[in-house]
Amino acid sequence: TERQSAQQALKSSEEQFRILVQSVADYAIYMLDPKGFVTSWNLGAERIKGYKTDEILGEHFSRFYLEADRKAGLPEESLAIAAKEGRFEREAWRLRKDGTTFLAHVIIDAIRNDSGELIGFAKITRDVTERSKAQKELEQTREQLFQIQKLEAIGQLTGGVAHDFNNLLMVIQSSLSMIRRRLSNDPKLVSLLDNALQAAERGSSLTQRMLAFARRQDLDQQTVSVPELVRGMTDMLERAIGPSIPVLTQFPLSLPSVVTDPNQLESVLLNLAVNA
Repeated sequence: TERQSAQQALKSSEEQFRILVQSVADYAIYMLDPKGFVTSWNLGAERIKGYKTDEILGEHFSRFYLEADRKAGLPEESLAIAAKEGRFEREAWRLRKDGTTFLAHVIIDAIRNDSGELIGFAKITRDVTERSKAQKELEQTREQLFQIQKLEAIGQLTGGVAHDFNNLLMVIQSSLSMIRRRLSNDPKLVSLLDNALQAAERGSSLTQRMLAFARRQDLDQQTVSVPELVRGMTDMLERAIGPSIPVLTQFPLSLPSVVTDPNQLESVLLNLAVNA
């Protein structure tokens, strides 16, 4: 009676364990014989891999591997490692029944009887594709944040340098203008001073762009007539590129106005002319 009771209790415990394993849907849990043929199949395995129980029992588990991995002997290698070390664990791409792939976290445990003889393997597979995707997106977000912080630091540095340099240029321009008025009778000195003033103006224009980049200077958006703006800066263009190059302008009669920062547009045109 006691022996039959113990056998009944063992049978009941095994049945409860079987039902528990079969009901797990998030993990593929199944058994392999010592050669790698599937001997059991749970609900999670069916959901993740796409095979029903009657389709996969007796089949070799290598069918879940990519063709290149099969040719490389990875299925046999994983069983050999599990048999030798007792456990094999890895993340790799696996195949579903419909031919699609997924990133799998795989664990293979060697199962031995009381005498130490290998009787098979317990295999647990989890689909970690979404987790891996989320991790990559997190890393990309971190990298983007790092780039934003780096640009912000560059902008702050640029703004500080541009602000100080602009103050120096104002002093230089004022001093050069005063000198020019006092030396207006010497053509050679006037020419040199004009060149120095042009260089100072270009430097000032550069600092304005740097300040705008650093967002230390707000853009002043206005409705601007491009022909009027260009005609108004013709003298500055002629001084910037020298008297040997004539400046001619031509505009369509129906050219519409634009919304822009006039100082920035002047800076763009000046740089186009000087670089050309």
